[in-house]
Amino acid sequence: MSSEANGIGELYRRIASTGAQRCRQTSPGPSLEKGNPLRRLMTRLTLPVFEFIHTRPEARRIEILGRPFEVFPGVYNPRFSRWLWFPSSEHLALHLGVRPGERVLDVGTGIGVQAIMAALRGGRAVATDINPQAVACTARNAALNGVSNAVQTFEGDLFEPVRGARFDRIAWLPPSFPKDPVRPRHHGWMCGVEGQVLDRFCRQASDFLSPEGRIRFSCVDRNRDFILSRLKAAGFLCRQIGRPYRRFPFVTVTLHEARRMRTGLTLISPTREH
Repeated sequence: MSSEANGIGELYRRIASTGAQRCRQTSPGPSLEKGNPLRRLMTRLTLPVFEFIHTRPEARRIEILGRPFEVFPGVYNPRFSRWLWFPSSEHLALHLGVRPGERVLDVGTGIGVQAIMAALRGGRAVATDINPQAVACTARNAALNGVSNAVQTFEGDLFEPVRGARFDRIAWLPPSFPKDPVRPRHHGWMCGVEGQVLDRFCRQASDFLSPEGRIRFSCVDRNRDFILSRLKAAGFLCRQIGRPYRRFPFVTVTLHEARRMRTGLTLISPTREH
C-alpha cells in the first residue's frame, strides 16, 4: 500500500476518532441489553419469582450484614430466604465509602439498607423512593437500627423530593429488568422497557452532587453498558471498585464509582434533561 493511501487511512481514522469524541455527550450509547438467549430465559423465569416474593401479605424480618430489617409487603426484598437472595444490596453496602458527617442520598431506597448503613457509619442520610410502602419501611428500619435521627425519608420519583439539595455521596441500586412498572412494587426491579429510569438518573445526578461528590452504584450484565455509557455522556468518569460478585447463573454484579470530569479546574457541566 502506498504512503499516500496510508496517509488517507490515518486521516479517516482521526476524523472518525474526533467525531466519536464530539458525539459522546449526545449519543444515546448502547441500548439496554435484553441478554443472550440464556439470559432471556433467566429473565422469564425470574420475573414470576419476583412477583411471588413481593405479593406475599405478611411482613418479614431479615438480617443484612448483621443488622435487623423488616420488609413490608410490596417492598423489594433482597434476602427472601437462605437459598433465595440477591447480593447487590449487601455488596453495595460493604463499599459505600461513607465518612462521618457526609451527606448521603439513597435513591430508590427500598427497605433502606444503604441509607441506614451510611448513618451507622456517621453519615447523614436522605432516602427517597417512589413506592410509599418502601418509604414507610425505611423509616421503620431506621428506628429499628437506632438511626432515626440520621435518616430522613421522602416519597417521590428519583431526585424529585430533594430538589435544590446537594450530597457528598449518592448510593444507587438501579433496577435491571427492561419492563415498564405497572404497580409501585415493580419499581424495585423494573427500569422501563427502554431503560427510561436509568437514563433519567444519569442525566439528573450531577445537579445533586457537591463539587467533590461521588455516586456509588451496582450494575449487572443487563444494565452495565447502558448505565456506564449514559453517565459518561453526562460528564462522569466511572471506575470499578471491589471485586465482581457472581451469584446467579449468567449474572455478574459489579460495583462502580462515578465522579464528574474536570477540564483544568472547571467541572464539566453538560446539558441536562429533567
